[in-house]
Amino acid sequence: MPTAAATAAALLRRQALCDEQQPRTPALTGPALLWSTAHFKVVRDELGKRSLLRPDGAPYDAPAPAGVEVAYRPECAWHDGWDGRSGTRPTAKRVLLFVRHGQYDMAPKERAAHVLTELGHSQAAIVAGRLQRMREDLALPIGTVVHSDMIRAIQTAEAVSARLPGVPVECLPELAEGRPCVPQPSRSALRWHPAHVAADGERIERAFRRLVRRASESAKGDEYVVVVCHANVIRYFVCRALQLPPEAWLRMSLPHCSLTTLCVYPNGRVSLHGFGDAGHLEPAHTTR
Repeated sequence: MPTAAATAAALLRRQALCDEQQPRTPALTGPALLWSTAHFKVVRDELGKRSLLRPDGAPYDAPAPAGVEVAYRPECAWHDGWDGRSGTRPTAKRVLLFVRHGQYDMAPKERAAHVLTELGHSQAAIVAGRLQRMREDLALPIGTVVHSDMIRAIQTAEAVSARLPGVPVECLPELAEGRPCVPQPSRSALRWHPAHVAADGERIERAFRRLVRRASESAKGDEYVVVVCHANVIRYFVCRALQLPPEAWLRMSLPHCSLTTLCVYPNGRVSLHGFGDAGHLEPAHTTR
């Protein structure tokens, strides 16, 4: 069963969606109860404004009465100094185009033998073609292709680099696949050895801090970086960049050779422009 906090968070998201999709209704003669649980209720006033209240009718962010446990309190504060560059004054934005590697052979026990399958090579060629068209048709100034040191990412990056002539290629071992942190909810079928998770998490966090940041102050134009890596890494990066709980990384899924786009603005704000975009792949070429 979901917790009260999870239910309330889902409820707030539902509110926002309803506000966008539902037509405007005439003014009401009094507050209307929309949804309620044992821990909170949502009402709409005469002007159509929705409010999240405690069962006693007080606003949810008001001090709780003595002896009353508040099960959920909205928290959405943004931390401007997340990348350690709050004092800088860049004028450009930094856009990261994450590419998950293509389908690979999972049968061998040795990681070095996890090479792309025939379909994986086709997927890599297709996403490389899309990046080439984006560069040419949209005049995107792609400055670097960065990839992990795992063979499936190397092979995918080679296909991408072949369609982006003149763009430097860099290998960043910290981008290798791993378990960034113990997910919530945890999956009992997976073994989360504390030592392995700690080592993977520290390494992946280093990669995040190196790549996901504001543009350099010296940048004359927007920075575009293609990052070829792995699903766990990309999902963790998205959670960290958006300042969402990193433990939520396993709640998302990415197709092979999909595109995920993060934009870091000069003021440090971050926007997810696309997640797991596989529109360039036909259904027969789409795998996870």
